[in-house]
Amino acid sequence: KNVLVAETRLKPVWDLLASLSLGQGSSAYIVDAQNRVVAHNNPSVVLRNTLFTVPDQAGVYTGVNGTSVDLVTNRIKFGKQELTVVTEIPATEALAEVYNTELTLAVLFLFAILIAGGLGWFAARQIVQPIETLVKSAQAISAGDLSKQVEMTRRDEIGTLANAFSRMTSQLGELIGSLEQRVTDRTKALATSTEVS
Repeated sequence: KNVLVAETRLKPVWDLLASLSLGQGSSAYIVDAQNRVVAHNNPSVVLRNTLFTVPDQAGVYTGVNGTSVDLVTNRIKFGKQELTVVTEIPATEALAEVYNTELTLAVLFLFAILIAGGLGWFAARQIVQPIETLVKSAQAISAGDLSKQVEMTRRDEIGTLANAFSRMTSQLGELIGSLEQRVTDRTKALATSTEVS
C-alpha cells in the first residue's frame, strides 16, 4: 500500500482572503467538516477558534459575526477532507437593490396612475362638455328661445347630433314664424270680412 501524506499551510489562503476587496461588513471564509473556521479574511476570527454551522442552502442567516447576512456557500473536497467556502454580505446591503427597485416601481406605478387618471378625466371632459352644451340648448329651446343655436365644430357623432339639432331648431323656428304669419293673415282677413259684413 502506498500512503501519501501532505502538509498544507493555510497562511497563504488567509492572505488570499485578506486581499479580497469585499464591501464593508462583508466577509469570506472557509469552514471545515467540524464547523471550525479555518481561514477568514480577518485572521483574528480563526485565531479565536470560531465555530460556525454552515446552513444547507443560501439565504439570509445570522453570520459568523452574529449579524444578519445574505450567505452563499460552496462545498469543495480535498481527498476525504470536505471544506465549505462561505461568503456573506450584510442583509441590508444585499437587499438595498431590491428596495431601490421596489421604490422605483412604486413611483413609476403612481406616475402611471396619475397619467391614466389625467387622460381619463380629459377624455371624459371631451365627451361630457358637448353633451352639456346640447342639454343647455335643449332647455333654452323648450323654454321658448328658438334663436338658440348649438355651435360645435366637432366632426364626430356628437358634432353630427349638434348640427342636426341646430337644423331642427332652425326649421322649427321657420315653421312657427310661418304659422304666426298665417295666423296674422287670417286675422286680417277675418277683420276685413267682418268690416265688409
